[in-house]
Amino acid sequence: MGKVMQIFYDDEGDVLYLSVGDPRPAVSEEPGDDVLLRHDVETGEVVGLTVLNFSARFSTS
Repeated sequence: MGKVMQIFYDDEGDVLYLSVGDPRPAVSEEPGDDVLLRHDVETGEVVGLTVLNFSARFSTS
């Protein structure tokens, strides 16, 4: 069976959180503006993604 993916959007903070699998210790890197990529501390596997200012990325104005 595959890993469960969880997605949560915080509308007050305008932040999108995406997690893969069970919660675990991770470190973050910022590969681009307002995007954080989370890696498992032991394996280096990608376990999550955080996007700050999410709605601004899809503004039509």
